[in-house]
Amino acid sequence: MQIDHEVVMFTEDILSLRLETYQYNVGGAHGSDWTVALNFRLRPSLHIEPSFLFRPRLNYAESLSEICVPRLKQQQRERWAARGTVHPGGELDHWIDRGASADAAHFRNILLQRGAIRVVFDNYQVAPLDYGKYEVVIERNALAEQLDAEIYAFLG
Repeated sequence: MQIDHEVVMFTEDILSLRLETYQYNVGGAHGSDWTVALNFRLRPSLHIEPSFLFRPRLNYAESLSEICVPRLKQQQRERWAARGTVHPGGELDHWIDRGASADAAHFRNILLQRGAIRVVFDNYQVAPLDYGKYEVVIERNALAEQLDAEIYAFLG
């Protein structure tokens, strides 16, 4: 097993870490990898679960889905255009519609960064393996009504 890390944000108040994990099982055609997003408030020390980033009683998965689905579809079309091919739509759009639907489990990898949050979608979540991982950066102002007030200030 191999684990790489990235410190996405580190201030006196917040630490946001991205762990990229890779594991190969003998006999497999290829290994598997996945992302783990960890966010911590440093004073007082607290692990920040994705739901704690948003205002209480808010269906944050619904808010994120409404933003992420069209951005993911645009990213996918841009990737196809960069290859010089036409996006086939249909089945590939279905991957995004399913993998970024308004289910909190689809938004477990949220990273904090200056002025925004970054949502990471692992392989197979919104596209087949050969399409790679996808990320959506959402500016904090686009989530001003949804983010917890303290988190919103920390991103400033």
